[in-house]
Amino acid sequence: MNRENHSASGPDVHLSLQILPAVDQSELYPTIDKVIDFIAASGYPHWVGPMETTIQGPLDEVLKIVAEAQRICEEAGAERIISFVKIDYKSRGVKYEEKMARYL
Repeated sequence: MNRENHSASGPDVHLSLQILPAVDQSELYPTIDKVIDFIAASGYPHWVGPMETTIQGPLDEVLKIVAEAQRICEEAGAERIISFVKIDYKSRGVKYEEKMARYL
């Protein structure tokens, strides 16, 4: 988490993604794991939870991650993908530590 909180692409946001690909039940977690692996490979700080994954980075960049997550699910055979996206934006940027300090 050494990234600057405000890059040339704008301030960091928190984007939480819950993605539900319509694939065979046996392929559900392997498909979601592919999405999480892609998020991890992006290099942006992220936190995996049981219901969603939160990514910290510039808005335009994390939205590209959402688009690629959709493509990954489609490539895995999903004909339909439902995604829930939450974005926390602040003009000076947001940081995980400011939200979670009490729990760290």
